[in-house]
Amino acid sequence: MIKHIVLWTLKNELNGRSKKELALEMKSHLEALKNEIQVINKLEVGINHADAPPSNYDICLMIDFETIDDLQQYQIHPAHLAFKDYVITVRDEKAAIDFKYP
Repeated sequence: MIKHIVLWTLKNELNGRSKKELALEMKSHLEALKNEIQVINKLEVGINHADAPPSNYDICLMIDFETIDDLQQYQIHPAHLAFKDYVITVRDEKAAIDFKYP
């Protein structure tokens, strides 16, 4: 199995939408990928808790794939590419890691 984890910080405000609104919108976009991309085994999205340190990232994506080839198929899938075009407009920073488990 391959675990793909991505963390983002979001803009504080964009076109009248707050960071919280952007996070909820982004979560909705991410969760839709599960229905569009067949190679995704499991997908979870987490939004940083309101009482957590403000230095934390704002939103987290965790996806499980069977193989690294499945991850690579995900990376070039049109739905993922469309999400990447969207996310670049709302994020400030990104961190990612892909690892084999167990």
